[in-house]
Amino acid sequence: LGFVRKEHPVLEKPTTKKTIYRIEDNFLRFWFRYVLSHRDEIEQGDKKPAIDDVKNSFNAYLGETFEQIGKEMLISLNSQEKLPFRFQKLGREWGKIPMVPKGQNEYEIDLVAVNDDTLEILFCECKWENNKVDIDVYFKLVKKAGYVKWHHDRKEYFALISKSGFTDRMKKEAEMKGVLLFTLEDYMPVKKRAKSKKI
Repeated sequence: LGFVRKEHPVLEKPTTKKTIYRIEDNFLRFWFRYVLSHRDEIEQGDKKPAIDDVKNSFNAYLGETFEQIGKEMLISLNSQEKLPFRFQKLGREWGKIPMVPKGQNEYEIDLVAVNDDTLEILFCECKWENNKVDIDVYFKLVKKAGYVKWHHDRKEYFALISKSGFTDRMKKEAEMKGVLLFTLEDYMPVKKRAKSKKI
């Protein structure tokens, strides 16, 4: 029915045992996160804990939804050939960090796009935050990319997608290192044009 989807790291084979299940439907995801977890309180007429939970964590909750928007954005840019290369696969990547204590030995990258023929790879982080994305986010992404085992002779690219834009430091670093910076403004005009064509 499309409510739940099976997901594996994008660089793993579909037969891998490294799989997770994610709720695809946004309404159900909200219900499980905020309604079910406070069901007893709500049924007793006490809505405040649920409301406080939404206020305190909704920005973080929306981060996962923003990742999907970021994925759609990269797919759109790929079809328009506005990325450094045309990717064949796109998805999340996660795995273990070697020689690090348990509990601290896992990494996750929001989006990774690859072309197996040209050995090119794009690492991307999506940030749904009220503050502008600063240089530390980029440095963390580069560090996580180093844990990814995929062709030692690969050509790497990096991208950041931000709800609130980027600091001047990040913009300067991006200019020097060739980091791709995107905001919702880079995507929404494309969506608006597509809608106007349908009309």
